[in-house]
Amino acid sequence: MLEPGHQVKAQARKRVLLLVLSVALLASCVGLLALVASSSSSSSNSSPSSTSTANGTRFKASVVLYGESLCPDCRHMVLDVIKPILDSGLGAAMDLRYVAYGNVRTENDEGITCQHGNQECLMNKYINCAQVDGVGSSDVAVWFPYVTCLADNLSLLNSKSYVDRASECATKAGMSASKLTECAEGPKGEALERQAGKETNGLVPKHTFVPWMDVNGAALGSDYDNLDRYVCVGVAADLRPDACATLRDKLMHQG
Repeated sequence: MLEPGHQVKAQARKRVLLLVLSVALLASCVGLLALVASSSSSSSNSSPSSTSTANGTRFKASVVLYGESLCPDCRHMVLDVIKPILDSGLGAAMDLRYVAYGNVRTENDEGITCQHGNQECLMNKYINCAQVDGVGSSDVAVWFPYVTCLADNLSLLNSKSYVDRASECATKAGMSASKLTECAEGPKGEALERQAGKETNGLVPKHTFVPWMDVNGAALGSDYDNLDRYVCVGVAADLRPDACATLRDKLMHQG
């Protein structure tokens, strides 16, 4: 049996030991709670991160044609390059716009002079107006057939027939011919022309010819005939249309 003095010391040591154990247990509990909180926070943060990544995924390639209505190469771009791409199913992978302005020769307070004359300026306005909701439609399935209709042998028409062609194409595309004419020949058409000029003149690098194609902000230069390849690489791999798995015959061989 311990002497009274030793008993006091033993009890003191026991109390200290219990205190140490209590502190250790408390620290352990705090650590566990912190771990759970961290795990919960990490879990909750992973969802927005995944969403952010998904939202950042490019579902469509942004494609812009900078051109002009009476340019033979621009009509080639519309009829022989872009139309087959849309017909192949690749249209689902691209947001397409046509900025009709092109190689304007002069710009001054009195207006502009288009490369192929005043009729080209007018038809450019029709193209720009056709892509405006309420006048035409921003839906490529609506406005592009209108543009292909205009592009078909447009340069062979005499000046008196241009407006007639514009009206005929509007009817075929399900657009209002009167609204398009009002837009193209009024202040709205002039405003769109100025907007198209500002965008075209602000290109980096500057365009040196038309058609000038831009995909996701990058100029294609003279490689515009291969637009479909650029569209395919402009979207996420798992979102590419089946048409991206095929290759045109002329690209299967060198030379």
